[in-house]
Amino acid sequence: MADANSSHAFLAAEAKKIIAIAIENAIKHLSGEEDKIAVADYWPLGEDVNEQTGGLAIEAFVKEWARGNEWKYYIQFLGQTEPDKFQFEVRWSIPTRRKPIPRATASVYFTLWAHNMDEKVSVFYVFEGHRLVHRPGQPEFREVWLKNIIDNKMKVLETLSQQQLLTL
Repeated sequence: MADANSSHAFLAAEAKKIIAIAIENAIKHLSGEEDKIAVADYWPLGEDVNEQTGGLAIEAFVKEWARGNEWKYYIQFLGQTEPDKFQFEVRWSIPTRRKPIPRATASVYFTLWAHNMDEKVSVFYVFEGHRLVHRPGQPEFREVWLKNIIDNKMKVLETLSQQQLLTL
């Protein structure tokens, strides 16, 4: 019985910690503190955003993603969908000495929204083939997301190659 009581007390203490963290994060989110931290260093003001400043901000942002050094990327400006929305693609690959031109790449699509000219732009990004819209720091980047995109493309390419060989 003593074990059950101590276990219950431990679980109650852990639950209180989790609730306190959740409340703290909700307050940050509702007060806008969370967004201020996420956009503080990289992103230009709405009035300053353009192809160049947006590309530089995205480059500074993705440079800090935790990933292996083998990953290479380039940033391409896709255009403006509206006067205040700028779209970019960051294409990732792992070139090797044997295959300097990779058979598959993974893209991340960024939108910089200059909804208020006096404030930092809002930033949204989506990984190729996914619908979940990310914001900087929410959730934190995982290298496996890029690997999964490339692995899935390679599986499709292998299946198509095998089917072509069967039809010959």
